[in-house]
Amino acid sequence: VVCPSFEAIDKVDHKDAFARTTQELGVESPKTWLPENEENVEAALKEIEFPVFIKPPDDVGGRGISRIENAQDLKTAFKDLQNRYPNEQILIQSFAKGVDYCFCGLFDHGNLVASMVYHNLQTFPNEAGPGVVRETVESERFDTIAEKLMKSLKWHGVAGIDFMWDGQEDSTPTMIEVN
Repeated sequence: VVCPSFEAIDKVDHKDAFARTTQELGVESPKTWLPENEENVEAALKEIEFPVFIKPPDDVGGRGISRIENAQDLKTAFKDLQNRYPNEQILIQSFAKGVDYCFCGLFDHGNLVASMVYHNLQTFPNEAGPGVVRETVESERFDTIAEKLMKSLKWHGVAGIDFMWDGQEDSTPTMIEVN
């Protein structure tokens, strides 16, 4: 059966593991803070530039994700998520410019064999939900970034990876998560 190892999956699932792995490997991804408590949030505010996203580590379809515009709203959202998701690692993630692009790839022990990328033209809910109208685009610029992560994990099988990209030829897409 073609599937990634449990060790490889653990490096990208849940969102907090993904953040640690991409930051460790230098993969193009948003800066992420993983505060354990309100004091950690307060300390992180020294380097946070708004807007940011706050999210639980293991929800899907945009549930639990909020765009935050200021320090007070961040503190309030953090408390709310801690209450809604007790004993889970809450993430604060820097804002990645652009719009949603979804990479689908097939890997053979980390080597990219085939890929395609689609761009979400419409999401639901609008701010952070899954795509409901899509357009296929060229995949080369995404292939390099995806392979950088998957090669290090020796990923074997299929992978769905979400990116944000502003569509500018001189900019680099930002990897958001592995599905």
